[in-house]
Amino acid sequence: VSIIDLGIDVSDNSVTSITVVGPVQPVAPINLRSRNTGATSATIEWTVSIVIYTPESYVVNYIAGACLGQPLMSVPVQSGTDFVSENQIFSVDLTGLVDNTTYSYQVVATNSVGSTTSAPQSFIFSDPSGPGADSSSDSVGIVGGVLGALVALLL
Repeated sequence: VSIIDLGIDVSDNSVTSITVVGPVQPVAPINLRSRNTGATSATIEWTVSIVIYTPESYVVNYIAGACLGQPLMSVPVQSGTDFVSENQIFSVDLTGLVDNTTYSYQVVATNSVGSTTSAPQSFIFSDPSGPGADSSSDSVGIVGGVLGALVALLL
């Protein structure tokens, strides 16, 4: 990378040194939320507050129940290709979910330096098209946040 590529003006000879900082581990995903999207599916969304220097890939680990220490199911998410980005939102659909079941999940961000895991979250999946269901409701996100806090206390 040349100094010109970095947008630094050296024509007046005032630049005496340039410090280049290498990549760091990814920042933990934040603002995790879940919502029912079908008879057996839910969408998990999260925000990546900042990516600097190295693209990241993401995996959502989830399991039926409240303990993430058991064998998990994983869903890879298309990685970001940006070297610098802020407040980028990602999502993944979980399918094959069972009605009236609690699911726990975490998002793992990985780059060339290492991995960082989000705080654990949980939600109770209920079929939005079931009897008496209100398909416009997003209550699973609220329940997920409360249960996620409880799971974090138990871990």
